[in-house]
Amino acid sequence: MKMAKDDTVIDNNDSCLMSSPLPQQQQKQDLPQPNIDSDKKYYYIGFDRINEVFFFPHLPKHTACRVLISKGKKNNRTQLIPNSVVTLEDYDAEKSQRIIEENMSATGEEKENTSKEHRIKSQYPSGSTYHIRRSNLVPILQPHHHKQKIVVLVPETVDYRRLCIVHTRPQDSFIEIGSDLGKTISKVVASQRLGIDKSSTSVQIATETYPDCPFLEEDVLVEGKEWWEEFLVNHDFENNESLVVGIDINGNREFEAVRECLERVLTWWKPRLVLVKARSMFQVFQENNSRN
Repeated sequence: MKMAKDDTVIDNNDSCLMSSPLPQQQQKQDLPQPNIDSDKKYYYIGFDRINEVFFFPHLPKHTACRVLISKGKKNNRTQLIPNSVVTLEDYDAEKSQRIIEENMSATGEEKENTSKEHRIKSQYPSGSTYHIRRSNLVPILQPHHHKQKIVVLVPETVDYRRLCIVHTRPQDSFIEIGSDLGKTISKVVASQRLGIDKSSTSVQIATETYPDCPFLEEDVLVEGKEWWEEFLVNHDFENNESLVVGIDINGNREFEAVRECLERVLTWWKPRLVLVKARSMFQVFQENNSRN
């Protein structure tokens, strides 16, 4: 499976013109939930609202974070320090809020000086501690951040890949459906990893390129209930409370195909976190929110 490389814009003008009850076809485009254990619903969120919903304006003490590299005089932060996970040790919420307000009101050199104060004491797994800028910390979604398990929707490859790297903890297991040539899963640090793709060519290339990561040739959309129910046990992925699943079965694939795959994952695997790269589903999510 090849990742979509174009910047296709999906026209949603027709849906904007609908004013009274939506046609039956449109009503069917609900986002999937497990079709068993109906009381255990998943919480959907767009990738661009994670910080706003879970981590703004304060980062709770003991939050696990990834760390960004600061480069250049303007401290451009575009790259994660490999395998970096720190835990916030000394976090003063009141001081943090005060500095945020000062930064919002400051200008020029004054703003640059106040931003230097906004550092949080953080501890690496080795035990060493550093004071790191808040803007260099990328919080990791943890099970306790929401009562429900979470599905994150994202339309583009670059953001999807970053989310997989950031929000998979070292103690998690990670499965990617639509692993293609293995570029995303190879960058994810987890206790267990498995890439699944229906293309034998992609699986062969991925296996040769990343021999330390297992890949499986399988078309998950043609497999039945028994395969899904037994898969985790057969491949030693038994603890779904620490399971993260990435789904990238081509970013511009039809909504129903992505929906069917996601519903099976939620129903039979029940991972703590699912990251879905699908422009069609991201669009439906945005349209649903605009109508609410």
